[in-house]
Amino acid sequence: MMAERVDCRALVQHDRSLSHRKLRNRIIFGNAIAWIAMIVLIRLLFF
Repeated sequence: MMAERVDCRALVQHDRSLSHRKLRNRIIFGNAIAWIAMIVLIRLLFF
């Protein structure tokens, strides 16, 4: 019974870290796109 509870907790924690990693990747990807868009706009305005 005790081992079952620990196993369930480990499984939930692993799932949470996986979704957190996916969210962090999406944020990094969005930041990269935003930076590229800003650089392109600045180059179009000034060059």
